[in-house]
Amino acid sequence: MTRGGLQVITVENEAAVYACAQQLFAGLFELPDTPYLVLLSGGSSLRILSAPWGTISAEYCTLGVLDERWSADPAVSNWQQIIATPWHRSAVANGAKNLSFPIPGELSLEQATKQYEQTLRSWRAAHPTGKIIITLGLGADGHTAGILPLPGNPEQFKRQFADDTCWVAGHRALNAPACVERVTVTVPFLLTQVVAGVAVVVGAAKEGAMHALLAPTGNLAATPGRVMLKMPQVLLVTDQTIETESDCCL
Repeated sequence: MTRGGLQVITVENEAAVYACAQQLFAGLFELPDTPYLVLLSGGSSLRILSAPWGTISAEYCTLGVLDERWSADPAVSNWQQIIATPWHRSAVANGAKNLSFPIPGELSLEQATKQYEQTLRSWRAAHPTGKIIITLGLGADGHTAGILPLPGNPEQFKRQFADDTCWVAGHRALNAPACVERVTVTVPFLLTQVVAGVAVVVGAAKEGAMHALLAPTGNLAATPGRVMLKMPQVLLVTDQTIETESDCCL
């Protein structure tokens, strides 16, 4: 099933989801001598990184985090969990570099947000033809990255996550159980800077979110994951079979 830039690939079970996602993710690094910025998500998409990098050189790759739970606790921090994966360890061993990211406790959330914005823009300025690749998930509430739904307040959602002048947003998510403070890329960053991504959606708990993602109508404030429909390329692997109408819009 293909919707805009989103291609949904259905497989039979959870193990097959991650095996397929790992193959698709490895296949995105196909241009030799091309600078890549690889921004990685936590949560369910961490398992994409359970397979090692492979044998090709990673010297043109810079690795970073797509959204961070602003906590010094390694069990909470997405980045601390990412750097412990076989994929990250082997990529660094093959020449990849880590993108600088603020350290919780050294800066405020607001300062960290500004610094990470500057870091991403500096990478883009240094690599104007570089490719940005990401991993993504979809929460049961429809969120993706650290972009959380605000269905009752679309104007606040626009200010917080869809400001065309901002690539990074820092926010305090009062309804998030894992960590109140988060630093995340924004909707404009996903739409204008990312060339490709791999996403995974696993389990019956996310069936409602998948329906909302693929529904004929909807909006980003209610289901932020619908941003995938407008991105250049997202390969979404799931163990769910969902049939919906053919036309959809944000």
